[in-house]
Amino acid sequence: LTMSAAATGGASSRVDSSSAVQEKGEKKRFRIFIKVFMKYLQNRDTSMHSRAKATIALCSRNGITTTKRRLRSAVGEYHWARGQAYLDHHLKLKEFKKERKRMMAAQ
Repeated sequence: LTMSAAATGGASSRVDSSSAVQEKGEKKRFRIFIKVFMKYLQNRDTSMHSRAKATIALCSRNGITTTKRRLRSAVGEYHWARGQAYLDHHLKLKEFKKERKRMMAAQ
């Protein structure tokens, strides 16, 4: 027995839109990760950068999960962890700059 969205008060559509928003956020974060990670690899290990670039190109039509898994496997845990650390730093710095800009505008 299934209930329509109207019968459940639209709960199903809220869950669907919530997961869509979450997926969109995950995609955005992954795109930023790729940008930061590739810059890190370009500066640290050019052969690994080439390998990562080829893996990303190969997986471009796959979903995020598959791309993450293959990229992580291609670059290894050390570089993957460093990339995550650089991403965290990048996002914190971006948030700091945004907050500073807001504070300057409020003055």
